[in-house]
Amino acid sequence: MPDKKKDLFRQAFETSPDAINLNRLDDGLYLNINAGFTKMTGYTNKDVMGKTSLELGIWKHPEDRQHLVHALNKTGSVQNREFAYVGKNGKTLIGLMSARILEINHEKIILSITKDVTHRKLLEKALREKEAHYRLSFDSNRDATLLTDTDRNIINCNRSFTKLFGYTLDQIKGRKTCHLYDDQEQYRQMGEELKKNIDQPDFVYTIQYKKKSGTVFPGETTAFFLQDDKQKIIGFIGIIKDVSARQQAEKALQMAGDELEKKPLNCKNSIQH
Repeated sequence: MPDKKKDLFRQAFETSPDAINLNRLDDGLYLNINAGFTKMTGYTNKDVMGKTSLELGIWKHPEDRQHLVHALNKTGSVQNREFAYVGKNGKTLIGLMSARILEINHEKIILSITKDVTHRKLLEKALREKEAHYRLSFDSNRDATLLTDTDRNIINCNRSFTKLFGYTLDQIKGRKTCHLYDDQEQYRQMGEELKKNIDQPDFVYTIQYKKKSGTVFPGETTAFFLQDDKQKIIGFIGIIKDVSARQQAEKALQMAGDELEKKPLNCKNSIQH
């Protein structure tokens, strides 16, 4: 690998927020991990070096490694495979793995990148447990309703959302909500409001959204914090109402009021006898 490509690979490896690891194909021996791997699992380089993934006990279901190796030997790569892992603290983690086989010094190596989706899965589980109540209020809501995880990745939307924004669930599921705002500044502002109001059960905030068609509109957003049984926030529900007509009416009233202030009504002359 040319030096320039090596530098780019090293930079991507070291800076990626996702877990990246290099393992020997035949036995799963760890060759390298990045900081994202440590953040996700709790295991450091010192913990994993000289051990295989099975020896480390990181697979929740050890047979999953065999399934992964079989798929890699068959196609050379896998995309977004969901696996359950066990972190250093013993807690179960859910990750979406993409992996491919590399040949380095005549040895087959697995390069895998895993995105931690544990919180999203917890949210989906919480929603399933509250299915009857959730479905009734979610699907029947006349306003656009959006469900996200704590990283603001979209999990679900109702029919009213599709009608307002133009996106179907298949088109936006898994994407960040930044695609729905007029610009990154609007996305950042809403993020700040979520942090600011985290101790409140809900709050209302109006911000500029953008439809699939490119049309920008002011959306009055009521945000709710979704909690699990331990009161930990695991996601957000946003109810969005297009208030373009309301703002236009308010503006017209304001302009009319300004005109009246400039030209006071002559009550004496206006009285009809």
